[in-house]
Amino acid sequence: MIQEKQKVILWEDFIRLQTSIVSFQKERSCPASSNSRISIIIKIVYSIPMLPTFWPVGREFGLYRIMACKFRHFLALVISVGITSLILCIFGRDQTAVNLEQIVSETHKQFESLKANLQNGDGAKRLEVEDKYISMLGFNSDGVDLTSKGGSSIASHLKNKFFVPELEFQNETLPVIIVSSVQKGQLLEAEEFIMNVQQFLPSKLVLLWNVDPSTPIEEDNDFSYSLKQLCNTSTCLVKRFNFEDYPEHLKDLTLRAYRPIILQTLLDSGNCVLWLDIDRRLMRSSQLNLQQLLNLSQHGGSDGIIGWSAGHPTSSLTHPKMFPFFQTDVENYYFHRMIDPSQLLLCKSNNLVSKVMHPWVACTLKKDCVAPFGAQTSGCRFDKKPLYRYSGCHAYDAAALNVALGLAFPLHQPYIARSSISRPSQKYNLTTSS
Repeated sequence: MIQEKQKVILWEDFIRLQTSIVSFQKERSCPASSNSRISIIIKIVYSIPMLPTFWPVGREFGLYRIMACKFRHFLALVISVGITSLILCIFGRDQTAVNLEQIVSETHKQFESLKANLQNGDGAKRLEVEDKYISMLGFNSDGVDLTSKGGSSIASHLKNKFFVPELEFQNETLPVIIVSSVQKGQLLEAEEFIMNVQQFLPSKLVLLWNVDPSTPIEEDNDFSYSLKQLCNTSTCLVKRFNFEDYPEHLKDLTLRAYRPIILQTLLDSGNCVLWLDIDRRLMRSSQLNLQQLLNLSQHGGSDGIIGWSAGHPTSSLTHPKMFPFFQTDVENYYFHRMIDPSQLLLCKSNNLVSKVMHPWVACTLKKDCVAPFGAQTSGCRFDKKPLYRYSGCHAYDAAALNVALGLAFPLHQPYIARSSISRPSQKYNLTTSS
């Protein structure tokens, strides 16, 4: 009785399979809808145990055709993958081995670099300058002026290149050069600047640096010609700053990255330099104050640098990402008085060159240091409390100078002068002056 029931069930299953096959033969093609495909596949799988019993019947009604229609794409994919794998195994064996060796080698280098960074202090950033810039500016690898260690050949080369005969002052034991930079659109200010210096310091030489990056140094445009026409006296000279000798970011004049390079170039020639921005003007008391400031720079413990307070803490105008390059923390500058490099007196000394000029120049030659990602000069907020918090404005080369000064003079600031030597020709802002 049980066997009879099993036969009836098997027969009913076969009838259902036969009905599906007949309907498929009527369509004469593979079903398009996903539901019909799934239903037929389920029926075929469900009927697999009956295939030995009804094999002749399945063959007669096109079971092979159903399977071929439903699985030909899948079989083609499997065959393609197999052939591709075989070809890669035969022809790509050598190249795979090379790639594996490269991956292992690069991974090993990354681990070594990570290990070195951890030993140096958690991936600390460092101020490293290429040798060609160090030699051009009269430094050695430790930041000391080359002339103090027998580097007379490089010093004489720089003197011949930048220090023209008109700069010789036979009657002065400590010659001072008045230096400034001029950009396009500042011809009127340059004319006023020259007249102002000739009025209050007529014996001093005025050296104007043309910082127009758009024209090659061997060519003269209208701006260069007009500037030379303004500076047509024996106590006035014009020099071109060669941007091609330095990294590309120096052409961004808002960074003022050229300023420490100009100053170091002139310091290496052996003279004192009074840097004044083109919008600064001397006063009646400037000549007397200059003599006092020269004495202070030589004997006041300032190592040859004199500056004037900017009225802000250094931390408020320095992007936090600059401090790691100097291996210091922003907390050290919360109460550090910032000086304004729009007026700056420098007289050459070994400590000045090694402790101030070298890190200042090194930072300005590295874009990530002088202009960290996110640095800007707009949107300053000096109303934040406490006042030493970062204001949102970065002072670029001025910030780098003050961070270097904080390291050179960690306890006090003997280089800050009280008596002024110049005034701004108009309302002056440290973060927007150019």
